[in-house]
Amino acid sequence: MSNLNPSTITVPPSSTLPGANPTRTFSDGNAHYSGTMPVGIDGVPLGNHLKPASDLEGGGRVAVDTTPVEMSFTGTPRSIILTADPNNAGLLYVGKVDVTNAGANAVTFLRAGESVTLNYNDATNALYVVGSVAGQFVWKGAAL
Repeated sequence: MSNLNPSTITVPPSSTLPGANPTRTFSDGNAHYSGTMPVGIDGVPLGNHLKPASDLEGGGRVAVDTTPVEMSFTGTPRSIILTADPNNAGLLYVGKVDVTNAGANAVTFLRAGESVTLNYNDATNALYVVGSVAGQFVWKGAAL
């Protein structure tokens, strides 16, 4: 596709893929190659979705009991990193506010010393951690 003619690239007024807008149509001028591809998602250019994090926020060690504890950050996370303390005696469950110490509504769990990275922006729905037993700890951080 090295012979694509840039003059044939157009931005149509509407999207052909749900959530992808705008789109660009391309062809090589000889009708050998043509198609439509998204150049944005929900009005945000693809390049903004694919940018790496530019900062880190360490939250340190957080006490976790048998009631959910919010994992809050001052910045806007691109990814959230959670690590169960290596000395924990039970499991940690990760989820939204309704996650329970029995694991109901959890999206994942962590054993002592295990980590999980979630590509998650907590601006709309906060992330919570709860322990299966009292007296545990989680280390939290975010890539912003």
